[in-house]
Amino acid sequence: MKLLTALLTVLFSFSAFAADFSNFQTILDNHLIDISSPAQGYATAFNYEDAANDDEALELIAEQKEILSSFDISELTDKATATAFWINVYNFSMIDSVLSKGTASGELIVNSVRKISRVFKRKSINIGGVRMSLDGVEKGVLLGSEYEAKGWKDARVHFAVNCASVGCPPLRTKVYKAVETVDGVEKTLDSILEEAVVAGLGTKRHLRVQNNKLVGTQLFGWYSGDFKEYVNEEGVRSNTVNGFILNFTQDAQLVSKLKSSSKPGKINYNWDLNTPENFINDDSANLN
Repeated sequence: MKLLTALLTVLFSFSAFAADFSNFQTILDNHLIDISSPAQGYATAFNYEDAANDDEALELIAEQKEILSSFDISELTDKATATAFWINVYNFSMIDSVLSKGTASGELIVNSVRKISRVFKRKSINIGGVRMSLDGVEKGVLLGSEYEAKGWKDARVHFAVNCASVGCPPLRTKVYKAVETVDGVEKTLDSILEEAVVAGLGTKRHLRVQNNKLVGTQLFGWYSGDFKEYVNEEGVRSNTVNGFILNFTQDAQLVSKLKSSSKPGKINYNWDLNTPENFINDDSANLN
């Protein structure tokens, strides 16, 4: 009996290690900067050059990639665990792509992910021996047909995955978990995703009234079908982009515009890298 217990403990420990994102969390702790302000709302920026010159960060990235390469995805048996895992895979791999393809000799050589060849299409991610692309993780898994069939597809993911760009919803300072404990209080992934959407929509880069007209991130146009399909915790389907947004804002002016317009106008997406300097120079948020 003792031998069996010891064996199960070893197996459990290996599984926990294999799915662990503590290396990624350390990278975020050391190189992701909270640059939130009353004018722009919640915002984070990543210091790629600092990370590129940090031997510890580069070692952590290599170790994290090794962990993912040996992970058995059959362990992802519930929605929350699976969704948190794949969001972390995307966000970690996006940073890895910028550092590996967008820097040289510790300096950035690109100012946009769009300058990195096939950044979303290249199968540079190894999960349990299976090669995947960023698009494969986001569109093939998180928003794909298998997840949809399971009832796991969730439009809120659009505000959790981060494409390393100023125009993207903020990269969270903490890795995503099925359940996390903050100050002794447990938070489920459902509440964490809700917070991510509220935070994103609370910034002028993603939703605002401009010249008396409601305007929003281009994500609402690119992925309108996902937002229309979203079903809230009361079981009510959004049916429209505005219907989706109404689940996550109580701002009186925004609510009024959402109820009186058919859909938001377009805020041009800023594809510049999400570096501190690019946020300072960003004029897409109309912060004045």
